[in-house]
Amino acid sequence: MFKNKLLVEVFYDKELQSKQEGLFTKSEKDLFSKSAALVRSYINQLEALNIVDGKYLSWKELLNNKRKNKKNLLLLVG
Repeated sequence: MFKNKLLVEVFYDKELQSKQEGLFTKSEKDLFSKSAALVRSYINQLEALNIVDGKYLSWKELLNNKRKNKKNLLLLVG
């Protein structure tokens, strides 16, 4: 077990209907990608210092999540 833990979740309020992968606009996806890159960079720095160990869920895994509303777009767990 790790000495330190970090949990970062990015939520988006737009409700995802089943099988509507085209629900997000290109600009929204670009914004999510940029946000994810910044968080990943921060987590990578923490991993390099042996502070956390990150696990990443892919975009498709998150879209396939069955929950409605409050969708996790990025989940990093240490």
